[in-house]
Amino acid sequence: MEDLPKARRKKVIRDVFLIILSVAVAILLHKSATLSNLLHGVFGFSFFLGAFITGIFFASTFTVAIAVSIFLFFADTHNPLMIAAIGGLGAFVGDSFIFKFLRDDLIADFEYLEKYFPKKTAIRIIHSKLTIWLVPIIAALMIASPIPDEVGLLMLAGIKLRYHHFFILSFFLNTFGILVVSLFGKTI
Repeated sequence: MEDLPKARRKKVIRDVFLIILSVAVAILLHKSATLSNLLHGVFGFSFFLGAFITGIFFASTFTVAIAVSIFLFFADTHNPLMIAAIGGLGAFVGDSFIFKFLRDDLIADFEYLEKYFPKKTAIRIIHSKLTIWLVPIIAALMIASPIPDEVGLLMLAGIKLRYHHFFILSFFLNTFGILVVSLFGKTI
């Protein structure tokens, strides 16, 4: 049982390091001609494939910085609405994988936490009107922003959102977020 906190601490340190590394790589790619050469080498002339795969990266904590950098690059030469639509579809695919895994893990987390909280208190918090109204709004804002989607998806999984509602939310919110990034890229 004592190894669990140590293992969790190591995982958190590793994750923070990976996020910092991702941001550093994104900054380096954006400030150099390497990004242009890399994108032309990997995707050739297929902007659609590039925007779709970049959308998948937009959904993850570890790759969102790099995805934003690539979307800013695409904004120089492509229509922001096209970037957003294709990238939003890719982000939905990325979110679907995350949503599936988080939903399963969330049940186990709640069962684990039940031991430490009085049931009456947990039920009051989870079923309060404020929580019922705020959780979807906060989750939607997190998914639409360039902030990584995992926390917002975790919130949506907690309220047992149906998959077709999740699809609509994920696609439109990510598309909006990518559109904002692309429009920002047009201005700089």
